[in-house]
Amino acid sequence: FLLSASLLLMPILSTQFLLKAEATGSQGAVRVTEDFILNLEESSILGDNLFFTDTLNGEVTHEMMDTTYLRNSVYENSEHASSVTVAKTPTGIEMEGYLNFTHGIKPLRISDRSGRIPHKIFALPKLEEGIDLDLTAEEPLDESPQPRDDAELPDVWRPEMYIMFDSSINEYLRGIKRLQVLYIIRLMNIVNAIFKKNKKPPYKSSACRNTPVPNKTR
Repeated sequence: FLLSASLLLMPILSTQFLLKAEATGSQGAVRVTEDFILNLEESSILGDNLFFTDTLNGEVTHEMMDTTYLRNSVYENSEHASSVTVAKTPTGIEMEGYLNFTHGIKPLRISDRSGRIPHKIFALPKLEEGIDLDLTAEEPLDESPQPRDDAELPDVWRPEMYIMFDSSINEYLRGIKRLQVLYIIRLMNIVNAIFKKNKKPPYKSSACRNTPVPNKTR
């Protein structure tokens, strides 16, 4: 679908989504515009728990987070490579994230007589021209393990990722762990969407651990 940047709109959540979201947290649909309905699929990123490590003034804390409540608000769409969070607030429904690889959506902090929260669709930043994304192949190190001739591909490729962000991102997200996790999950959903067409072996990433990177004050 085609979207123009800086488009002000008011997403209308269908009755189907409201019923399913409140009762089971399962997939539903969001009417983004009059002509476009985004079918929501339950996120495949989150496991049952997320290990969260934080560093503040040199003190390290660890927390095992139950992600049940997060799974009821994080959604994806494989057709459009969408990754959004949907939340019901006292003032209405908020949706935030990526509608596709080129456009995002976010709620505006203003009220409306209709009882719905206005949202804005915006163009995502593009990569600068001239960036070469092709990696130069180098000679393998002597200590690098050589692939076995009889090695078999795994049934599912599950890469292990450690996600870290610095204090500037932490301040932007107001130091709230829930916002930090949702921010990361939306990005990881996009990664899954990019590699979803990989068939041999299938690719599936999952969020297991998050570590903010400390600076002099954090």
